[in-house]
Amino acid sequence: MLQKDNVIFWGILIILHLIFFSIQVKNKNYELTDTKEYIYASQNIKNYGVNYCNDLNKPFRVQLLTRRPPLYPLLILAINYLFNSNLALCLIQCLLSLFNIMIIRKLLLNFGIKKGINGIILLFIILSPPQLTLSNTIMCDILFQTFTVLIFYFFILFYLKREKKYVLWMNIIIILALLTKPVIYLLLIPNIILWAYFSYKEKVLYYLMVGMFPIFALMAYSYTNYQKTGYFHYTSISSYNMFQYNVGSFLTFYKGERYSENFIDSTSAIVDRNPALKDKIKIIDHASGNVLKSNIFQYSLYHLKGLFPFFLDPGRYDIYYFFKIPNPNNWGFWYFTNKYGTVKGALAFFKKLNLLIMTILTIIVLGNLLKLYLLIKFLTKSHAHLIVKLTVIFLIAYFAILSGPVSSFRYAIPVLPIIIFSAAYYYSEKEAV
Repeated sequence: MLQKDNVIFWGILIILHLIFFSIQVKNKNYELTDTKEYIYASQNIKNYGVNYCNDLNKPFRVQLLTRRPPLYPLLILAINYLFNSNLALCLIQCLLSLFNIMIIRKLLLNFGIKKGINGIILLFIILSPPQLTLSNTIMCDILFQTFTVLIFYFFILFYLKREKKYVLWMNIIIILALLTKPVIYLLLIPNIILWAYFSYKEKVLYYLMVGMFPIFALMAYSYTNYQKTGYFHYTSISSYNMFQYNVGSFLTFYKGERYSENFIDSTSAIVDRNPALKDKIKIIDHASGNVLKSNIFQYSLYHLKGLFPFFLDPGRYDIYYFFKIPNPNNWGFWYFTNKYGTVKGALAFFKKLNLLIMTILTIIVLGNLLKLYLLIKFLTKSHAHLIVKLTVIFLIAYFAILSGPVSSFRYAIPVLPIIIFSAAYYYSEKEAV
């Protein structure tokens, strides 16, 4: 019976991914906002040997030399070389998505958690359409999710078994993640502290030495950027995103669109007059820092608001874009509620949605609320190892806090399988009683 349940479970999961893959075969709608940058980077690596994420025939912008790490553009290049097909990339990402689900399910089974896990995992995958849409889009999110899930998996295995190979694998995966998406780089600080602690506690220098590998990789990559731009740094995207999105949106909501646009435009004009990337980033960081320091309390509250869409956003933008649904709202729910107030903003947003879309999005939000409820129950009521709970809290909080005010379902994708792991763990324990 158990074997039959497993066949049904994997059969439904595969069919779900194939349905979304088939839609992409028909629509060939591979691109989101950031997709072009990855494609340009891939083409420029192939043709010119440079990881520049824009058209080199257009005016050169030095910050685009270090905006995107190279691993995903290299994957696009390799898939196109072997298969000359974007669909092949989507198929591989579907396989990665299934692999990520397999890993968290395997970890549940390692803890003896079996009862009801197939049903709860299936439920939350069905209620998480961005998992399926992003698997069939040219974006690095599913690849990065794989790395996040493996970091979680290898650390838990290390803690349970104390085998050195898991330390090595975990740090190799962190390096790969570092070469995929910049959000991971701050993780290197707690990572080195973690392995310094285990080295001291267990008198094993190996842990600390291997824990330093990602830092060496970061320094080596930053040096290659120094050779290209004259500025030793990991990426330009962090400073530009903080300036344009975090600070820009904060000023829009608290001081109005005109004030925000004047701030962005006047600062950008100064930036454009300075050709060196080092000077550009210093100007941007200084301007952003001044705004944050003078509005530290207001911005902190505004930043923490991003926790709500991180956990509750239904992924409206990804769904609309993937299915080619006409989008009546260029801005999302959180924009309307921030600008017009909770009730007035919500009414203004929902007024533009048709009944079917509103129903689907509402069901997804309810699913997100259920996930969040089970996550909280897992952290407070389950019998899971304390280290498992702490690792879950840390990873989810890390991505949620760094997502900030521009958060959405897509920002939660790296830890979605970990949230589902937690929900399934608690649900199974409760059912087994």
